[in-house]
Amino acid sequence: MRWRDLEGKPLVIESLTKRYSRDVLAVDGLDLAIEAGSVFGLLGPNGAGKTTTMRMLLGLIRPDQGRISIFGQTVSPGAPVLEEVGSLVETPGFVPFLSGRKNLELFWKAGGSSLSDANLEEVLDVAALGDAVNRKFKTYSQGMRQRLAIAQSLLGNPRFLVLDEPTNGLDPQQTRQVRSVIRRVAASGTTVLLSSHLLSEVEQLCDHAAVIDQGRLVKCGPVADLVSSRTTVYLEVDDIEAACSVLGRLSICSTVAAQGKGISFELNGAQRMDVVVALVGAGVGVQTIMARHGLEDAYIELLGGSGQ
Repeated sequence: MRWRDLEGKPLVIESLTKRYSRDVLAVDGLDLAIEAGSVFGLLGPNGAGKTTTMRMLLGLIRPDQGRISIFGQTVSPGAPVLEEVGSLVETPGFVPFLSGRKNLELFWKAGGSSLSDANLEEVLDVAALGDAVNRKFKTYSQGMRQRLAIAQSLLGNPRFLVLDEPTNGLDPQQTRQVRSVIRRVAASGTTVLLSSHLLSEVEQLCDHAAVIDQGRLVKCGPVADLVSSRTTVYLEVDDIEAACSVLGRLSICSTVAAQGKGISFELNGAQRMDVVVALVGAGVGVQTIMARHGLEDAYIELLGGSGQ
């Protein structure tokens, strides 16, 4: 990677290394670059080095080796360029008996800046908390607290947003709400770096991703390129034996196998509707058909088959 060619990008990491002890090498020679306006996923199992990497790029800890640049400026603790970065890496310390609005006002004023520069109404609109912004923080659900935390990270209109496991610990409805907030942020033109061990999260939110394991880069590129070129499909029918017989004769299907109450197979260069037409034409009723895995298959393959 030629550093000179990458200057000005939202984030460039070169040979980043962090060791906590002789036996704990958290990040091992990591190279990474992010394009402006992208939603970039940092994907890997727990303990892969994602959070350590984010803490270094925010200037919270110093790397042992390597270099980090944000918008062409070298990162170090307290570097001016960090004012252009919003982050949610550690749990924010909100005051329980203050409202969501008052908490954000207090946070912004503590930095010595004028409230008029905080774009407060805009970030509250993004968080979509409604009238709850005037309720005490201690009454918030976990999902509401996470959305308020993202709103806090957006104060001051940062050009680059860093989110570490933003939906961790949330139920499905809360997860959906937080993902909606992230999509709105990205649609506004803010570059987003999002770490997660959840494959579905990266596949739904990110256009590019890097897979890391044991602190090393395994693969990086568009999410579409990380997903296997063959689509794994699952369907449920009224006659599994007849469906397997039909699919076994179709050249567009391979590795056909009964699975639980349904059938799984790989769809080679065709559409799911082609399969439905063939099955219905043979008198087999189709109840459910869906694409499955995608990034999950690629992820497990990249990590050597175990995903651990």
